[in-house]
Amino acid sequence: MNDTAAKKIGLIPLKAFFVGLGWVIIAILLNLIFPYQGGWPALSRAVVFIFILIAAGVYSVGFFIVSLYLCWTYSKHVDLNVVPAQWAAGLYGSTIILLLLFWFSI
Repeated sequence: MNDTAAKKIGLIPLKAFFVGLGWVIIAILLNLIFPYQGGWPALSRAVVFIFILIAAGVYSVGFFIVSLYLCWTYSKHVDLNVVPAQWAAGLYGSTIILLLLFWFSI
């Protein structure tokens, strides 16, 4: 075992970003593919799309807070590598900004 290698902090939030991205893409595709029954199918699609975006925003905010906590807590330790946590915080932060820009452009 290599004891000189730095332990990576923040791999779970980084992997969770790509898992969440996959789930959001699948949910949006399913929302667009399946037909809606009723009088206003466009309204139904829009409402479900808004709920998908709200869920993605809550997911992103939660993991953004976790990533920032990991960055700030473990950044002072020399033997720990916090680059994955920094990447995760950057990805979640940019996702939150894009969701807010999209939300206020509707």
